[in-house]
Amino acid sequence: MPLTRCPARALNLLVLALLCFLCPPARATQDLASSIHAAAAHLHSSIAPDGRLRYRQHALTGQIIEGRYNVLRHAGSLLALAEYHQTHAPSLAQIEAIDSAFGFLRNCCLAPAGVGDETDDRLAVWSPPELVGGSRRYAVAKLGGAGLTLAALVQWRLVRPEAVAMEEMRALARFIVSQQRADGGFRSLHAHRSGQHDPHWESLYYPGEAALGLVLLHELDRSGGWLVPAMDALRYLARQREGQASQAPDHWALIATARLFAQPATDLQQALPPGFSWEHAPGHGHVAVKALLQVHAQAVVRHMLGEQGPPTEACAIGAFTTDGRTTPTATRLEGLVAIAPWLPRATERDAAEHQAVVDAVAAGVTFLRAAQLASGLARGGFSRVSPRCPTTDVRAHEVRVDQTQHALSALLGHRALLKTGAGAP
Repeated sequence: MPLTRCPARALNLLVLALLCFLCPPARATQDLASSIHAAAAHLHSSIAPDGRLRYRQHALTGQIIEGRYNVLRHAGSLLALAEYHQTHAPSLAQIEAIDSAFGFLRNCCLAPAGVGDETDDRLAVWSPPELVGGSRRYAVAKLGGAGLTLAALVQWRLVRPEAVAMEEMRALARFIVSQQRADGGFRSLHAHRSGQHDPHWESLYYPGEAALGLVLLHELDRSGGWLVPAMDALRYLARQREGQASQAPDHWALIATARLFAQPATDLQQALPPGFSWEHAPGHGHVAVKALLQVHAQAVVRHMLGEQGPPTEACAIGAFTTDGRTTPTATRLEGLVAIAPWLPRATERDAAEHQAVVDAVAAGVTFLRAAQLASGLARGGFSRVSPRCPTTDVRAHEVRVDQTQHALSALLGHRALLKTGAGAP
């Protein structure tokens, strides 16, 4: 059955038609900008004077909820703000706040991968137990922490070149590369001594985060060789998941793949080993890597579209879960808006699938914007569950920085997609 004819898709299209009638395109674009500014303002308000993020907040009372801290979500929030300020010049106070937040990250968590080894030129992002809490009594460096921090630093350097040293980013990239296996896959965790962690545990999202950081660094440092490990990582994911009946909703892989596709074809070809071609070379017997990555991206996209089913509550129309949670929808939207311009449209089926993505994104953004807190001390932020949805979730009113970060990134991506003309319903 074509994607555009399934009942859930038809319901979303009906909602979109009604919204277009009630809200003209110019007004919708203006409202989208308002949502973006409000989300960014909330993230800025979450930065404490010492650079630490006020990680959790109650949506109704505004009370700061103390507890465990997540270094990766700190870095992800800075990435979203850095992306926002590439199109919205920061004020002096905003610059000082973001610099302070990067300073906190550097002081708490950035250190050589080999502690005590002055010759180690790799910089890791550690999660110290005294900061992050939990049962682990030793620090662990997570691949995703290095990937997100590298991506955030690259994006902030585009806003404030003097605030980020190139060598700092290269050192983070060297750590990422040191975690990569010969087959292109990654080790997700690194600790001071072997045996302190499970070396076989692999994160779903860390490889995509690492690949994104490397591709972004390549754009600033084209002679550094960073595109090779990024390409290897995405090729590994595509091969590993090839033919799987159910794909993982890996939005970071979609974002990294989209960024990779944006690189010059000559750079992409040079990043491949002998016997591989970026684009198919008829008669040469080469492996066409672009097609491999496109097939993987399309499989992930189809899985995501299948998640946007009929909701149990009308308040969750357009969401990618039936219970009105905001972050699963925001992360799916991040991936979809990033990859949409790169999806093939040559055949009738491809064109129909691209339109299904456009429709799904429009419905998802409508849900997400309706879920944004419009008043109170957490105004502009996003609670765990849309305030419009009835719920028994005891954490429904919890506002975390990563919930707002993902929503902000999704809205920014949707605005960029609309500007290309590829996102109009």
